Amino acid sequence: MKKNKIETQQFTILGSLPGMSKIIDAAKIHWSNYSKMKKKYTNIVIENIWESINSPLIKYDEIDVDILWIEPNRKRDYDNIMGGQKFIFDGIRTAGIISDDSQKHIGSITNHFDTDKINPRIIVTVKGEK
Repeated sequence: MKKNKIETQQFTILGSLPGMSKIIDAAKIHWSNYSKMKKKYTNIVIENIWESINSPLIKYDEIDVDILWIEPNRKRDYDNIMGGQKFIFDGIRTAGIISDDSQKHIGSITNHFDTDKINPRIIVTVKGEK
């Protein structure tokens, strides 16, 4: 029986993504505001994936995801920050790393947090069998 090789890809999203509070506020004003926000930030994630990964994208059936949220300060709550995961997973799917962002294709999700006033960013590591 052939064992599949575990492959890892990492990409960095420069800056930060809207948190859950901003997402909810946008949706309360008008449903189309959330739709525009989702499209904008999903596209930002996709652009950062393509810029960060110099080799061809590895496509997986199932992935484990580790996200390091590096915020400019400690003002936002962790659960608020993690609202940006929606844009990350939609970007991973749209870029073609996985075919769907359902539980069938996402194994585990691990979040870590740090601060950097000068260079806030999000480092996403995707691991899975090729």
